[in-house]
Amino acid sequence: MDPQIPWTSCFLTRMLILHLERLGKDAAIDYHRVLEGVDYLKRIADPKAFLKDYNNWVPDQVVRNLIQAAEKATGDKAVAYWAAKNYFRSNETPSLLEIIAKLLNNMEQILLCSNLWAGGYTNYLKLQCFMPSASEGPNVIFLSHFGLNVEPLPENINLIRGNYEGFTQLFDYVGNATCVEEISQVKIENLIKEFGNYHIEKREDRLSVIESGLKKKVAEARRVYLKSETVPFSYADPTSQEGLVLNPKNGKVIVLTPRIETNPDRRKEENAAYEVVQEGMLQAGRMQYAFQRGQLFNAPYSRYRFQWTSKRPLSELPETAKANSAIVPLLFDYLRGIRETHRSLLLSTIENKALAEANEKLRTTLQKESDFFGMIGRSEKMQKLLEQSRIIARTDTTLLIVGETGTGKELLARAIHQLSSRKDRKFYAVNCAALTENLLEAELFGYEKGAFTGALAQKKGIFETAHGGTLFLDEVGEVSPAMQAKLLRVLENQEIQRVGGRETISVDVRIISATNKDLKELVDSGKFRKDLFYRLNVISIVIPPLRERLEDLPLLVDHYLDFFAQKCRKQKPDIVRESLSAFTNYSWPGNIRELKNVIERAVVMDRDQQITSEDIILPETDLEAPQKGTDELKTFHEAIEKYKRSMIEEILKKTGGNQTRAAKLLGLQRTYLVRLIRLLKIPTRR
Repeated sequence: MDPQIPWTSCFLTRMLILHLERLGKDAAIDYHRVLEGVDYLKRIADPKAFLKDYNNWVPDQVVRNLIQAAEKATGDKAVAYWAAKNYFRSNETPSLLEIIAKLLNNMEQILLCSNLWAGGYTNYLKLQCFMPSASEGPNVIFLSHFGLNVEPLPENINLIRGNYEGFTQLFDYVGNATCVEEISQVKIENLIKEFGNYHIEKREDRLSVIESGLKKKVAEARRVYLKSETVPFSYADPTSQEGLVLNPKNGKVIVLTPRIETNPDRRKEENAAYEVVQEGMLQAGRMQYAFQRGQLFNAPYSRYRFQWTSKRPLSELPETAKANSAIVPLLFDYLRGIRETHRSLLLSTIENKALAEANEKLRTTLQKESDFFGMIGRSEKMQKLLEQSRIIARTDTTLLIVGETGTGKELLARAIHQLSSRKDRKFYAVNCAALTENLLEAELFGYEKGAFTGALAQKKGIFETAHGGTLFLDEVGEVSPAMQAKLLRVLENQEIQRVGGRETISVDVRIISATNKDLKELVDSGKFRKDLFYRLNVISIVIPPLRERLEDLPLLVDHYLDFFAQKCRKQKPDIVRESLSAFTNYSWPGNIRELKNVIERAVVMDRDQQITSEDIILPETDLEAPQKGTDELKTFHEAIEKYKRSMIEEILKKTGGNQTRAAKLLGLQRTYLVRLIRLLKIPTRR
């Protein structure tokens, strides 16, 4: 988890939603919109239920989104205060806070542990409580500080005030409670942003709030310095002092007060704040906020005075509280453990999100090669092939794909499966030529326990596990006569028997087969069953070899340069024209598979982001052989090479064989000239 991102428990969002439900306003909230901007929450099917579960965690921005939506729905700027205050009144599923509070039945101890509650439910809020002497009556001072890129706003302060006033309802001996903010960490500059039509003007030690349209001063504050006081440090669990706003020294803490320091010699820059000297009202539609004279903003932290009435003296604790006070350290050790568990879950969530994003990126990269459009080509033959594939994919008809080795028969089969109604079921590919007859039979049909030596348990075959999906049989022409008979039974009756079994099992599998042989010729020679041939060849589709669609080469080369550059984490290299010439003059007996291998090697070995003829490894004998359908191309390229050879020979003659001077005259790099000399087989002087 990024330590700079503020997170909070859904304990707070639950409060808001329950309050909206009591008011009948929850239907006005678009909860999907509340989660906007948080990628890992995009797929939450029921965002309202998610936000009502206090065991979940969300970025602080989600809480702010929900508060703003609640304010708009109710027209009440203090909706967060009322939501928090009323939350504890009747809550059927108490949180850990409520359970421990009920168990202790001692509000004073709960207050003194405020910092632990804040650390347990957020990673950005600190709270700290001070217990005055008993003579001052039932009241406390507590501080709040927002960190981790969270600028507090009035709604944040309202949540804190409402929580303190509301949780007193958990104690039957506590009467009315009030929580007043005496000093605020809220910045006036941030506060007015919520209302839109206002801006700030600063002059010397004055800060004025101006209504932008009328250019009217709405409120004014002056820069002041606050006095401080020393208070005794109080803490219910002295074994841990983490998450405090102010650290104690010699058992005491120096705390800011709402009193103004008038002595210039005692003013400290870190104690600066802004005091409202002209009160006024901010307004946007039904939303209002009133600046009151004497309010203190822009302080380093907030200070509150929390007071309540009590039905018993502070010294008279209930017997249950006295008995349970000994387990306070244990309870809060447990709370700290819960908090760390929550944060570990957050870390896991973020890491999983990052992993999912990386996997998605990799999947997208791989799909460039493997999805339907991975069959790249704008040639007439490829466009016809792709159109046929789209039509065939709509049916469950048995299909035979014919093509030379490396033309992409399995890739086409997968594409047709993905475009079919079976796309959500499994796709299996089996190379019939790679398995012996017995292994192929066991792989396809499965076997019963004891069917043969080593069959220690029953195993389902691919036909069973592919039920509802697609089975691709590659090199089907290599299947033995016995296996041909069994395949014919599957095609005719849609049923199989496991090896060693007698039970007939119905299957629903679409079969796509492929071959690089002429099955009709095999039928004529008696090596392939005629009835099976007709069953497999209901529809056939032919993938043209690469040599018959050389106009697709630039697209294919560019695609694989990009693919392998990403795979190797390198910058995509450029390819010089001479290399493309070599490609078009080659017959590509290995088709697309061979092209991929050639490009991958060139990208791996590339050092200067430029693929030249020297980087392309092709059989030289094949380069010399004229290829069918490429005579015109070869004639053109031969003319180009002849011109290059004559020019280089002439310049070398002028320079007396000095290749450095020759390269300069030709406007080429010397290393590139050396490559051309070697490629064009130009003799050089020794």
